[in-house]
Amino acid sequence: MRIMPNKMQVTFVRHGETESSKEGRKLSEAGKVSMFALAEAYIPSRPLLLVSSALMRAEQSAAILAQIYQVEARTDVRLNEPESSVVGIPPRLEPQTWRRYVAGLRQLLIETLALPIAEVMIVGHSGTVDAMFDHLGMNGALEVAIDHAAITEFEYRHGDPEGEWLLSKHNWHPEMTT
Repeated sequence: MRIMPNKMQVTFVRHGETESSKEGRKLSEAGKVSMFALAEAYIPSRPLLLVSSALMRAEQSAAILAQIYQVEARTDVRLNEPESSVVGIPPRLEPQTWRRYVAGLRQLLIETLALPIAEVMIVGHSGTVDAMFDHLGMNGALEVAIDHAAITEFEYRHGDPEGEWLLSKHNWHPEMTT
């Protein structure tokens, strides 16, 4: 039998701004600065698990957070932004690709919620937050904007009759107040 924590912060961080080059898409200098500012302004709960997409821009962002928070960052390919063969502006994912991405996030959440931690910080992409909303039942009815180096924070409240998931912050930046 798996025991779920009563409460856990689930914090999504979009990677910092990237260089315009598509090759590897590493963080720009401005992206690095904004990630350091975010890390210094946001104080996570402890114990903290830091999980990142394996794509370079997310790994670099997670490395900055890990340095400031003095934790290890682990990568998980289920958080990698899926590629699409559908051409458009913006490009859209095939439904089966998107469902696979949402299922990967769902499985990561199930695994994480079984751990004795206070917060999981997930460093990913703008679509990672969209996938969370789809996991919660929006099924493509909602697309959310999230800036680079911004936080979307949920509180998981196991069995709470008011709702197990509370959205407490969205698109939060260091210059904002709580």
